[in-house]
Amino acid sequence: YRAYDRTLRRELAVKILRPVPGLELRRAFESEASAHGRLSRHPNIVTIHYAGHTLGGQPYLLMDFVSGGSLRDYLDENGPVPWQHVVAWMIPVCAAVQHVHDNGFIHRDIKPDNILLDPPGVPLLSDLGIACLQDETSPLPALSVPHAAPEALRGERRGVRSDVFSLGTTMFQLLTGEPPFGSDLFGRLHRVDDPPPVLPHGLDAPPWLDSAIRRALEPEVALRTATSSELRDELRKGA
Repeated sequence: YRAYDRTLRRELAVKILRPVPGLELRRAFESEASAHGRLSRHPNIVTIHYAGHTLGGQPYLLMDFVSGGSLRDYLDENGPVPWQHVVAWMIPVCAAVQHVHDNGFIHRDIKPDNILLDPPGVPLLSDLGIACLQDETSPLPALSVPHAAPEALRGERRGVRSDVFSLGTTMFQLLTGEPPFGSDLFGRLHRVDDPPPVLPHGLDAPPWLDSAIRRALEPEVALRTATSSELRDELRKGA
Protein backbone atom coordinates (compact mmCIF):
# COMPACT_ATOMS: atom_id res chain seq x y z
CA TYR A 1 0.00 0.00 0.00
CA ARG A 2 1.06 3.57 -0.64
CA ALA A 3 0.89 5.65 2.53
CA TYR A 4 1.63 9.17 3.69
CA ASP A 5 3.48 10.03 6.89
CA ARG A 6 1.77 13.23 8.07
CA THR A 7 4.34 13.83 10.80
CA LEU A 8 7.43 13.83 8.57
CA ARG A 9 5.49 14.68 5.39
CA ARG A 10 6.77 11.87 3.21
CA GLU A 11 5.36 9.04 1.15
CA LEU A 12 5.97 5.52 2.40
CA ALA A 13 5.13 1.99 1.28
CA VAL A 14 3.42 -0.56 3.53
CA LYS A 15 3.88 -4.20 2.56
CA ILE A 16 1.46 -6.58 4.29
CA LEU A 17 2.19 -10.31 4.15
CA ARG A 18 -0.40 -13.01 3.71
CA PRO A 19 -1.42 -15.47 5.04
CA VAL A 20 -1.10 -14.98 8.80
CA PRO A 21 1.89 -17.08 10.03
CA GLY A 22 2.12 -18.95 13.29
CA LEU A 23 3.40 -17.35 16.48
CA GLU A 24 6.94 -18.70 16.13
CA LEU A 25 7.36 -17.37 12.59
CA ARG A 26 5.83 -14.03 13.56
CA ARG A 27 8.48 -13.66 16.25
CA ALA A 28 11.19 -14.67 13.79
CA PHE A 29 9.88 -12.05 11.38
CA GLU A 30 10.14 -9.31 14.01
CA SER A 31 13.69 -10.29 14.93
CA GLU A 32 15.01 -10.66 11.40
CA ALA A 33 13.16 -7.66 10.00
CA SER A 34 14.66 -5.50 12.74
CA ALA A 35 18.16 -6.64 11.76
CA HIS A 36 17.40 -6.08 8.10
CA GLY A 37 16.25 -2.58 8.95
CA ARG A 38 19.83 -1.87 9.96
CA LEU A 39 21.11 -3.45 6.76
CA SER A 40 18.95 -1.09 4.72
CA ARG A 41 21.35 1.76 5.39
CA HIS A 42 23.24 0.55 2.32
CA PRO A 43 22.74 2.98 -0.62
CA ASN A 44 21.33 0.21 -2.83
CA ILE A 45 18.90 -1.30 -0.30
CA VAL A 46 15.42 0.09 0.28
CA THR A 47 15.21 1.68 3.72
CA ILE A 48 12.96 -0.17 6.17
CA HIS A 49 11.57 2.11 8.88
CA TYR A 50 9.45 -0.29 10.94
CA ALA A 51 8.21 -3.87 11.14
CA GLY A 52 5.10 -4.95 13.00
CA HIS A 53 1.79 -6.81 12.84
CA THR A 54 -1.75 -5.74 12.01
CA LEU A 55 -4.56 -6.34 14.49
CA GLY A 56 -5.32 -9.48 12.50
CA GLY A 57 -1.78 -10.80 12.99
CA GLN A 58 -0.43 -10.13 9.50
CA PRO A 59 3.22 -9.03 9.47
CA TYR A 60 3.94 -5.77 7.68
CA LEU A 61 6.93 -3.66 6.73
CA LEU A 62 7.00 0.12 6.56
CA MET A 63 9.57 1.27 4.01
CA ASP A 64 10.50 4.05 1.63
CA PHE A 65 8.14 4.49 -1.29
CA VAL A 66 10.13 4.04 -4.51
CA SER A 67 8.20 5.58 -7.37
CA GLY A 68 10.18 4.10 -10.25
CA GLY A 69 8.66 0.63 -9.95
CA SER A 70 10.53 -2.66 -10.09
CA LEU A 71 12.82 -4.14 -12.73
CA ARG A 72 9.96 -6.53 -13.48
CA ASP A 73 7.73 -3.52 -14.19
CA TYR A 74 10.42 -2.09 -16.45
CA LEU A 75 10.74 -5.40 -18.28
CA ASP A 76 6.98 -5.71 -18.75
CA GLU A 77 6.73 -2.18 -20.14
CA ASN A 78 9.83 -2.13 -22.34
CA GLY A 79 10.71 -5.73 -23.17
CA PRO A 80 14.20 -7.25 -22.88
CA VAL A 81 16.79 -4.83 -21.56
CA PRO A 82 20.07 -4.02 -23.39
CA TRP A 83 22.99 -5.79 -21.77
CA GLN A 84 24.75 -2.52 -20.91
CA HIS A 85 21.78 -1.45 -18.77
CA VAL A 86 21.56 -4.84 -17.09
CA VAL A 87 25.25 -4.77 -16.15
CA ALA A 88 24.98 -1.18 -14.88
CA TRP A 89 22.05 -2.14 -12.64
CA MET A 90 23.41 -5.44 -11.39
CA ILE A 91 26.85 -4.20 -10.29
CA PRO A 92 25.39 -2.18 -7.38
CA VAL A 93 22.76 -4.87 -6.72
CA CYS A 94 25.56 -7.44 -6.30
CA ALA A 95 27.24 -5.04 -3.87
CA ALA A 96 24.00 -4.75 -1.89
CA VAL A 97 23.61 -8.54 -1.74
CA GLN A 98 27.22 -8.87 -0.57
CA HIS A 99 26.44 -6.37 2.19
CA VAL A 100 23.55 -8.59 3.30
CA HIS A 101 25.81 -11.67 3.28
CA ASP A 102 28.63 -9.88 5.13
CA ASN A 103 26.18 -9.24 7.95
CA GLY A 104 25.22 -12.89 8.24
CA PHE A 105 21.93 -12.93 6.31
CA ILE A 106 20.59 -14.55 3.14
CA HIS A 107 18.04 -12.69 1.03
CA ARG A 108 16.39 -15.89 -0.36
CA ASP A 109 14.10 -14.14 -2.86
CA ILE A 110 16.16 -12.13 -5.34
CA LYS A 111 14.26 -11.54 -8.57
CA PRO A 112 13.35 -8.60 -10.85
CA ASP A 113 10.22 -7.95 -8.77
CA ASN A 114 12.35 -7.27 -5.68
CA ILE A 115 14.75 -4.79 -7.27
CA LEU A 116 13.24 -1.31 -7.42
CA LEU A 117 14.30 1.79 -9.37
CA ASP A 118 14.28 5.23 -7.82
CA PRO A 119 13.45 8.10 -10.21
CA PRO A 120 17.08 8.69 -11.29
CA GLY A 121 17.31 4.98 -12.13
CA VAL A 122 19.34 3.75 -9.15
CA PRO A 123 18.55 0.08 -8.36
CA LEU A 124 17.45 -0.72 -4.81
CA LEU A 125 17.24 -4.23 -3.35
CA SER A 126 13.91 -4.74 -1.60
CA ASP A 127 11.99 -7.22 0.57
CA LEU A 128 14.65 -7.78 3.19
CA GLY A 129 13.16 -9.44 6.25
CA ILE A 130 10.32 -11.17 4.44
CA ALA A 131 12.09 -14.43 3.63
CA CYS A 132 12.37 -15.37 7.30
CA LEU A 133 8.71 -16.39 7.10
CA GLN A 134 9.76 -19.30 4.91
CA ASP A 135 10.00 -22.50 6.91
CA GLU A 136 13.39 -23.98 5.98
CA THR A 137 12.48 -27.28 7.67
CA SER A 138 9.59 -28.03 5.32
CA PRO A 139 10.15 -30.38 2.34
CA LEU A 140 9.74 -27.50 -0.09
CA PRO A 141 10.14 -24.03 1.48
CA ALA A 142 8.20 -21.11 0.05
CA LEU A 143 10.17 -19.74 -2.89
CA SER A 144 9.96 -18.10 -6.29
CA VAL A 145 10.30 -21.08 -8.61
CA PRO A 146 11.79 -19.25 -11.65
CA HIS A 147 14.61 -17.86 -9.50
CA ALA A 148 15.16 -20.63 -6.97
CA ALA A 149 18.49 -22.45 -6.84
CA PRO A 150 18.48 -26.25 -7.28
CA GLU A 151 19.26 -26.80 -3.60
CA ALA A 152 16.22 -24.72 -2.65
CA LEU A 153 13.99 -26.74 -4.97
CA ARG A 154 15.25 -29.92 -3.34
CA GLY A 155 14.26 -28.55 0.07
CA GLU A 156 17.87 -28.19 1.22
CA ARG A 157 19.16 -25.28 3.26
CA ARG A 158 19.99 -22.24 1.20
CA GLY A 159 23.20 -20.22 1.48
CA VAL A 160 25.19 -17.40 -0.09
CA ARG A 161 25.51 -19.22 -3.41
CA SER A 162 21.75 -19.68 -3.57
CA ASP A 163 21.45 -15.88 -3.74
CA VAL A 164 24.17 -15.84 -6.41
CA PHE A 165 22.07 -18.25 -8.46
CA SER A 166 19.10 -15.90 -8.19
CA LEU A 167 21.25 -12.99 -9.33
CA GLY A 168 22.07 -15.07 -12.41
CA THR A 169 18.42 -15.87 -13.16
CA THR A 170 17.54 -12.21 -12.69
CA MET A 171 20.12 -11.09 -15.24
CA PHE A 172 19.01 -13.78 -17.69
CA GLN A 173 15.37 -12.71 -17.43
CA LEU A 174 16.19 -9.03 -17.86
CA LEU A 175 18.21 -9.81 -20.99
CA THR A 176 15.79 -12.25 -22.63
CA GLY A 177 12.39 -11.44 -21.15
CA GLU A 178 12.03 -14.93 -19.63
CA PRO A 179 13.66 -16.77 -16.70
CA PRO A 180 16.28 -19.32 -17.78
CA PHE A 181 14.49 -22.47 -16.59
CA GLY A 182 10.82 -21.56 -16.94
CA SER A 183 8.18 -21.02 -14.27
CA ASP A 184 6.54 -24.43 -13.96
CA LEU A 185 7.31 -26.01 -10.59
CA PHE A 186 6.93 -29.68 -11.52
CA GLY A 187 8.78 -29.29 -14.81
CA ARG A 188 11.60 -27.54 -12.98
CA LEU A 189 11.80 -30.26 -10.34
CA HIS A 190 12.33 -32.86 -13.08
CA ARG A 191 15.14 -30.76 -14.57
CA VAL A 192 16.62 -29.38 -11.37
CA ASP A 193 20.19 -30.35 -12.34
CA ASP A 194 20.02 -29.14 -15.94
CA PRO A 195 23.03 -27.10 -17.08
CA PRO A 196 22.43 -23.37 -17.52
CA PRO A 197 21.22 -22.24 -20.96
CA VAL A 198 23.28 -20.09 -23.29
CA LEU A 199 22.12 -16.55 -23.99
CA PRO A 200 20.43 -16.30 -27.42
CA HIS A 201 22.79 -14.99 -30.12
CA GLY A 202 20.32 -12.31 -31.17
CA LEU A 203 20.93 -10.38 -27.96
CA ASP A 204 24.38 -9.28 -29.08
CA ALA A 205 25.58 -9.78 -25.51
CA PRO A 206 29.36 -10.20 -25.11
CA PRO A 207 30.73 -13.71 -24.46
CA TRP A 208 32.12 -12.69 -21.08
CA LEU A 209 28.63 -11.82 -19.85
CA ASP A 210 27.24 -15.15 -21.01
CA SER A 211 30.09 -16.90 -19.17
CA ALA A 212 29.51 -14.90 -15.99
CA ILE A 213 25.81 -15.73 -15.97
CA ARG A 214 26.41 -19.41 -16.71
CA ARG A 215 28.86 -19.67 -13.79
CA ALA A 216 26.28 -18.06 -11.51
CA LEU A 217 23.69 -20.60 -12.73
CA GLU A 218 25.85 -23.67 -12.21
CA PRO A 219 23.52 -26.31 -10.66
CA GLU A 220 26.27 -27.81 -8.49
CA VAL A 221 26.81 -25.46 -5.58
CA ALA A 222 30.54 -26.10 -5.29
CA LEU A 223 31.11 -25.11 -8.94
CA ARG A 224 28.96 -21.97 -8.81
CA THR A 225 30.32 -18.44 -8.49
CA ALA A 226 31.26 -18.26 -4.83
CA THR A 227 30.07 -14.80 -3.81
CA SER A 228 28.05 -11.90 -5.13
CA SER A 229 31.16 -9.71 -4.90
CA GLU A 230 32.94 -12.15 -7.22
CA LEU A 231 30.05 -11.85 -9.67
CA ARG A 232 30.16 -8.06 -9.30
CA ASP A 233 33.88 -8.05 -10.12
CA GLU A 234 33.24 -10.08 -13.27
CA LEU A 235 30.63 -7.56 -14.38
CA ARG A 236 32.93 -4.63 -13.56
CA LYS A 237 35.78 -6.04 -15.62
CA GLY A 238 33.55 -6.51 -18.63
CA ALA A 239 31.85 -3.15 -18.28
